[in-house]
Amino acid sequence: MAVNRFIGEIVAEKLTHIHKLASLVPGDPGSYNSEKVANRRGVNLRSFESERQAIAWLREPAAAG
Repeated sequence: MAVNRFIGEIVAEKLTHIHKLASLVPGDPGSYNSEKVANRRGVNLRSFESERQAIAWLREPAAAG
């Protein structure tokens, strides 16, 4: 039996030790829900279409919180 889950749910369960996580997605990253799901569960996941943008974001200092 297949279970449909957002990647963000799995990330939130298994990768909580990671401070920032970038994913590369085709097309419009804003149209994917994994980022929203992971963020709601406390994981700082951002989706990018460009590897250059993803790396630049990962190199930025994490926001204080």
